[in-house]
Parts: sequence; C-alpha cells; structure tokens
Amino acid sequence: MPIPSEVPTSFVPHAQMQSSSTHPTHIDLLGAFLFSSLGIFIIAILISGGIFIYQKSLDGQLAGRQAQLHKIEKTINQSTVYNFVHLRDQLSSTNTLLNGHLTVSRVFDLLESLTVKKVSLTGLTLWETGNITR
Repeated sequence: MPIPSEVPTSFVPHAQMQSSSTHPTHIDLLGAFLFSSLGIFIIAILISGGIFIYQKSLDGQLAGRQAQLHKIEKTINQSTVYNFVHLRDQLSSTNTLLNGHLTVSRVFDLLESLTVKKVSLTGLTLWETGNITR
C-alpha cells in the first residue's frame, strides 16, 4: 500500500522539552490526604452499612425467639411452676436453718470422737449468751 503524498514522511523535532531532573520532585500532599480521606470515608460507610444489616438480622432473630418463647410459655402448667417455687423456698429455708446450727453440730462431732465407746450420755446442756438449749 503506497503512502499518500499529503502525509509528511520526515520527522522534524520541535524544541526540546525541559527535563524533569532539573526540577526537584514535588509531592502532592493535599492529593494524598484527600485520597486517604476518601478511602477512610468509603470504609466507614461500608462498615456502618454492615452494622445496619447485622442489626436488622439480629432484630429478626429476636422476634423469632420471642415468638417461640411465648408459645412455650403457653404450654407450661402453672401449678407445676408454683410447686417448684415452693420447693425452692423450702430448700432455701432448710439451708438457712442448717447453716445456723453448724456450731452445735461440731460439738456433737467432737463429743463423739472424745467419748469412750462404752459410755453413753443421758443429757447435755449448752449455754449460749444466756439461753439454755437442751
């Protein structure tokens, strides 16, 4: 394919461009700051969007669990619950009474270990701040 005549075939260089080595390198701090700020802004938007979606997911799970809880509460027999609460109160009262009598129980254990096996005691009197316990 022949070259058209209107296209010049010779190259004439223009004036030389100034070399970049003659000028000190210039760092665009404002551009770098804006670029990093934009990156941080985009990351913050993505994180907040993720948190919003996760919150909606948790709200949905909570509503489902509450519905299950209400369904289970309807099936519970109230008399059974009352009996369990009453039993718990009785056990708590018994525990309080037993914790209050530990000192006397230790005395009986001490007497049992110190008394000769063939000796039996017919009575015991303990004084505690003016009260007599038999």
